[in-house]
Amino acid sequence: MFPDLPGATFDDDRLLALGIEGSICDGGACDSEGHVEAGQPFFGQYIAHDLTADRSPLRAHGDIEALRNVRSPRANLEALYGGGPVGSPYLYDQADPAKLLPGLDGRDVPRNQQGIALIGDPRNDVHAFMTGLQVAFIHAHTASSIGCGLTGFPSPSCSRMLVAPSPGTSSGSSSMTFYRTWSARR
Repeated sequence: MFPDLPGATFDDDRLLALGIEGSICDGGACDSEGHVEAGQPFFGQYIAHDLTADRSPLRAHGDIEALRNVRSPRANLEALYGGGPVGSPYLYDQADPAKLLPGLDGRDVPRNQQGIALIGDPRNDVHAFMTGLQVAFIHAHTASSIGCGLTGFPSPSCSRMLVAPSPGTSSGSSSMTFYRTWSARR
């Protein structure tokens, strides 16, 4: 990704020291309620999947020059939207391409007949937390589409509505990001 930078090197003893009792990464006894959301690491993993994807063969991992990031270096939600309704039509409702397809019961991602997840990045189906986050984003997109009155391809008037969400809505900024990303892909 950055061919002019030297590879990262770390002192193993210092890294291990981070995890010992009383160090910066020691979670303690956890006798009280935490003040950090437990989902933050999973959200970070989701964003990392959106920013990076190494599709080189495993045998190439020994050669740092052979590694290639196939993603753009910005969060454009390819993990959710794939290549858009044209590039990834299996992610979208064909009757209404403004909406992403949910799983059969609405509690899972859509899957083919062999159980393979039909999502923009297969790494987001490796464990229940990532799958749940993907499902939540699918539902958030659909709710944004319905709340905006979207059918087919979105209109500019919807963009203005999502840029200035009503006060007190929990998904205003997410809706704006989802809409801008989705509309840029069409």
